Amino acid sequence: MQKILLIGELEEIIRSVNECLENDFQVQICSEKIDMVRGMAKIVKPDMIIVCQIGIDELNYTIFTWAKEQMPKTPAAYRTLLSEV
Repeated sequence: MQKILLIGELEEIIRSVNECLENDFQVQICSEKIDMVRGMAKIVKPDMIIVCQIGIDELNYTIFTWAKEQMPKTPAAYRTLLSEV
């Protein structure tokens, strides 16, 4: 089963995304603090990283910079109210 690291605040949106994915993927929810992301990525070794920053006042690209440098073969999806990467 493929592993997904789902990063974001533990709000209704993250819970809903988790519910949609959990039957087909092994999902691990993580806070968006970069130290937590680094540690969880070492443990989980995700096949994909999904970052949800809906409801966050300031966009944080630190996670993507880190993922691009440290996990270049792992796709990362990014979702905000303003844009999608």
